[in-house]
Amino acid sequence: MLATLLFSSPVYCSNKEWCTALIVNNKVVAVFLELYMYTIDSIKLNGEVEHQCSIDSVIARTLAGELIVVRKGMQDLELFDQSVDLVINSIEAVCGSDVAAAVKRDGVEKIHVHVALDQVEAVYANARVELALKMPAVTAKTFESLGVKQDFYVHDASLIRLMMPYDVMKSKQKEFQKHLGKLTLHGPHHDHYQNVPINAINTWTAVGRVDSDNGMLIFPDVWGKNLPLENGEIRPDQHLGRPITLDMNPGDILIFHSNHMHASRINSTNETRVVLTNRICLDKPEYPDAARPQKYFLSSAFPADLDLSAIFSLKGFVGDKRKHLKTGLSKAVHKIATKVGLDFVKYPVETSTAISLEPIAITQLDEQLSEGQIAVVDDKTCATKVDGKVISFGRKCPHQGADLALGFIENGKVFCPHHGLTLCLKTGEASCSSIKSLRVEAIEV
Repeated sequence: MLATLLFSSPVYCSNKEWCTALIVNNKVVAVFLELYMYTIDSIKLNGEVEHQCSIDSVIARTLAGELIVVRKGMQDLELFDQSVDLVINSIEAVCGSDVAAAVKRDGVEKIHVHVALDQVEAVYANARVELALKMPAVTAKTFESLGVKQDFYVHDASLIRLMMPYDVMKSKQKEFQKHLGKLTLHGPHHDHYQNVPINAINTWTAVGRVDSDNGMLIFPDVWGKNLPLENGEIRPDQHLGRPITLDMNPGDILIFHSNHMHASRINSTNETRVVLTNRICLDKPEYPDAARPQKYFLSSAFPADLDLSAIFSLKGFVGDKRKHLKTGLSKAVHKIATKVGLDFVKYPVETSTAISLEPIAITQLDEQLSEGQIAVVDDKTCATKVDGKVISFGRKCPHQGADLALGFIENGKVFCPHHGLTLCLKTGEASCSSIKSLRVEAIEV
């Protein structure tokens, strides 16, 4: 909760408060105090959750790979209603007032009910324009409120991610592919594959409800590892381990390091997932390809006395556009340099997480399989044991062909390792009805 007693430009006082003095004729005539009484959860790499974490510990925990959730952080910053209005205003600009009113009435989770698929891309583009003008300042002030006192760097590319139920937007998958991770699924990846700095810290803010069945998959077992690629994607033999999934309420802010392997979870719910994202670097951005930097503003580009409660009503860009890092080569010079053989790319050292997948004969399955263990039978078939019964099933996920031998079994279902699709081991039915069923068969041994 944000309690305002009286106020002017900020000086940090402790881990949960900041204050300012109103100075007239070089005399302090009043002191203003704001208290940010955040509720902060931390999810450790082993999945353990720690509640009521201190603001002072947020950055250190993030750098150590913990996932930070600032519960109702947008409400505490007086930004939540503005973020919802931004989405509604973008819908109105594209679809008209009646559609916007319907979404406002039913919630952004029902965007797919009211917004035509052919208009989704335009809504996304409209919202991005406004985000580019305001969200860098919002991001800077968010981290300052979390106790970051040093100068830091704020990415200019603030994004909105509208992930409709898969069954609704399946027909647009190919068309939306150019908006990977924004309008369509992004498989397991490190952000540095897109030349994001390896020292970046991401924010992922819920505008509507985020369910563990439509949110993000974060793979703690490969934290800090750079897995090998094949054709621009994770090599298919890489074992990612069990992901962490999150339930988030509207206004919650997730903070995580970009060195986390993460992916979009296929949306098997009946709600559209709407989040806003951005990132910072505490020190100068460290790019895999130093010759192709992205744009980062200095945190000092944003007014110290900025009033967040009305930031989205301000005109134009909030901050000083001139205060950004000027590094790297122009596109023309970079093209010439690479043609003559200069290589600027320095990815982190690769670490393979491939595991042995030696086939087990069908006659040995009952003896060798433990409950819930997945075994390879051959190139096309896996097997597991559920409630003491041996069940064989197709090895390729019917969604995009991921190797289910690298998934896991939970509640009688096999969990796809790439997008989190679940498939029933009794019926083969997928959690998304538009995806064909998996071949399953009980084996008598």
